[in-house]
Amino acid sequence: MFSDQERKAFELGRRMAQAEFSPQDNPFTVVNPRLAMQWQHGYAAANALIGLTSALARPMAQGA
Repeated sequence: MFSDQERKAFELGRRMAQAEFSPQDNPFTVVNPRLAMQWQHGYAAANALIGLTSALARPMAQGA
């Protein structure tokens, strides 16, 4: 049961990152440290993908 809650916290972190929330908006911070950590992992994963996507979308610099 707890792993299901952790998965949901991770997914919520991903969705909130995609919606441009900040890390301070973690709803689990004062509720449950374990869920807060899963939320942070999801948030970080989404931000990494967003960063990679935007980096790959930029044209390559000439002569680098």
